Amino acid sequence: SAQDVAKIISSMCLTHASLSESSINLPTPSSFWPQGADPGGKGKDGQNGGSGSENSTWKPEIFVQALKEVVPGLNWKDVCLALDHQEFLIKDRPGLSLLLSIVKMGVQSSGLGQHFPVECVYQRWTNVEGQLSLITMILKNPDLYSFADHIYTSVSVDLLKTPPETDNKEVASWMSLHLVDVLLYIADNGFYQQVMEIFKIPIQLCPDILFMALLQINPPVTMSRQELFTTLIPIFLGNHSNSGTILHHAWNNTSFNPSLRHIILHPMSKWYLRTGNRGCSECWTWRRRPNSSNNRRRVCCASIAVWKHPSRHPRSEARSSRDLRLNHCPGWPRTWPG
Repeated sequence: SAQDVAKIISSMCLTHASLSESSINLPTPSSFWPQGADPGGKGKDGQNGGSGSENSTWKPEIFVQALKEVVPGLNWKDVCLALDHQEFLIKDRPGLSLLLSIVKMGVQSSGLGQHFPVECVYQRWTNVEGQLSLITMILKNPDLYSFADHIYTSVSVDLLKTPPETDNKEVASWMSLHLVDVLLYIADNGFYQQVMEIFKIPIQLCPDILFMALLQINPPVTMSRQELFTTLIPIFLGNHSNSGTILHHAWNNTSFNPSLRHIILHPMSKWYLRTGNRGCSECWTWRRRPNSSNNRRRVCCASIAVWKHPSRHPRSEARSSRDLRLNHCPGWPRTWPG
């Protein structure tokens, strides 16, 4: 069955490095063929054959050929879905290479495509640790397999003033909406710290893509997504080319508000106080204090978070949220909470 084949493949990926030292008396691959003939080619890291020593690693082409003869109607997509079992784990690059080689040969032999079916990776697995190990190794080895080449549903970035650099595969991988979604699922199921480490990559390379992906994934706003929003907001309060577009879109987003507005206000107030009321690069504007014809001061829209929450201001005892009526500057959200 597909489940049995998936378990065999998992075992092969885990034992590839220690096969020659195994205490199990394994037959050589040639013993499966008449007169010791070996149809396998040459290769390394589990691709297109074994290593120099015939029984030092697995030969994926022999395994797939044997399955084709024994189970000619095997559905390789079902095999990939069945990798979601308790023993599945990808520990290193050779293990990933072996898995990809076996599946690639399998789907090609059955006419189901040319590559590992990425939709199987985006399912919500029961073995989230195994799923995380697979995704982590793929992200570390884009030369073997890249999510950038297998985007199931792309993040919509049409609103961004400056388009992302999708020619860079490290950036383009995060255009996959399902990749972000499944990582959030894994984070909320026991692997929060590990997933947050992975998200440091898009936070550094393409925070605008990640932010748009977080907005386009269906609610609810879980702890991991809230943490990412909180981490990303200060980036767009700084000198980022897509700051105005991102914050305006987030503030007026109908799927998450009012919860998203509260998430935005908190880092805004912290950032505004930390920067010494200097404000952000895109939002400086002159505003007049009410009931005064001459007393004008330069303010930033981020200060709304402080003035709407006067207790966060260092001189809150002398201030009131009514002391200053702030209007938005051009390009900033049109409405603020009353």
